[in-house]
Amino acid sequence: MPHTVVAPTSGYVNYIDARGLISLAKQHEVHIELLQPLGTYLVENEPMAVVHGGTDHPSVSWDKNTSAEIEVGWRRTMEQDISFGLRQLVDIADKALSPG
Repeated sequence: MPHTVVAPTSGYVNYIDARGLISLAKQHEVHIELLQPLGTYLVENEPMAVVHGGTDHPSVSWDKNTSAEIEVGWRRTMEQDISFGLRQLVDIADKALSPG
């Protein structure tokens, strides 16, 4: 039965540790589906991933383990979110070209 992982807090998806998620998936023989791309604003308890397969084991906290590999912050960063950097450049160019 799939398990839905929700955002621990409200904020932007700033960083996804792909290697950590792959390692976690291999270790527990599951498939982790990310529902939100980088730069997306999430509200607390909004779904951000679904874990498919595996067995329900009481020692595995999918919310805690998966959330540890996905950073949610209060503002966007350019570490992995290339579109944010491009958006900033467009905003600067727009202001430079405005007649006011």
